[in-house]
Amino acid sequence: MNQGKKCTTISKIAAVIILSMFAVGCTTIARWMKVPSQEYVDERFSQLEGQFGEVTSETGQIRQEINQVQEEVGQIRGSVDEVSATADKLEELLVSFQETMRTTDELSRLAGVLEERLNDLPKETIRQLVDILQAYLGTN
Repeated sequence: MNQGKKCTTISKIAAVIILSMFAVGCTTIARWMKVPSQEYVDERFSQLEGQFGEVTSETGQIRQEINQVQEEVGQIRGSVDEVSATADKLEELLVSFQETMRTTDELSRLAGVLEERLNDLPKETIRQLVDILQAYLGTN
């Protein structure tokens, strides 16, 4: 039985040695495998918190700029609507002006025709009188 106790004791000693090596080895293996330490994680976390704060601040500024741009776009749209309404009115005025020009041209043409007729009226009247006189004189 002495050998059984010896085996058990050696097994226990081996287990303690293996566990000790494992505990010490974990740190070494962690360094080899690039596993970060708690200190590194805390430091990096602080850096990321700072960067997140900066990003949050920048996001707020960007949102303000977006709001300003949206307000400007609204003002521009209002101006565009006003210009569009003015353009519509101008188009109506242009159509009305063109109609007036056509009417004026037609009236000018008719005035010319009337003037010619009025100028010819006395001559025509005299001619008719001469014809009547000649007819009268020709019958006597």
